[in-house]
Amino acid sequence: MAYRSDFDTEDFKDFFKNRYVKFPNCLVRVIDRKLSLPAQSCIRVIIDQTIAWGRMDRKIPVSTFKEFTGISCHKTINKAIKELKDKDLISVKENGRYSPKNYGLRLATFRRAEQLKSFDIP
Repeated sequence: MAYRSDFDTEDFKDFFKNRYVKFPNCLVRVIDRKLSLPAQSCIRVIIDQTIAWGRMDRKIPVSTFKEFTGISCHKTINKAIKELKDKDLISVKENGRYSPKNYGLRLATFRRAEQLKSFDIP
């Protein structure tokens, strides 16, 4: 679950206007420069399923990642999710063995990168 302090609707209300998602520059830079291609695809799915719908987090089944990214290998998706989690870009909450996990963005990480003007996310 995304932390409530990370998701301030006043700060992000512009993201929800007109049914499209505006990306902050720091988010685009981190995604394009610091992530593998499968991780880029997966974080874009998470953005589409959360911020685009005005949610902090959401249950996203692996089948949704497969459909939206075009990645057919379950192992590749899990590796990409692990990369995002290890870099503290997303939060992942288990919902039981057979239930989809909850995914949310860690917006504080992107804010910190923007403030430091450094995109040296591990």
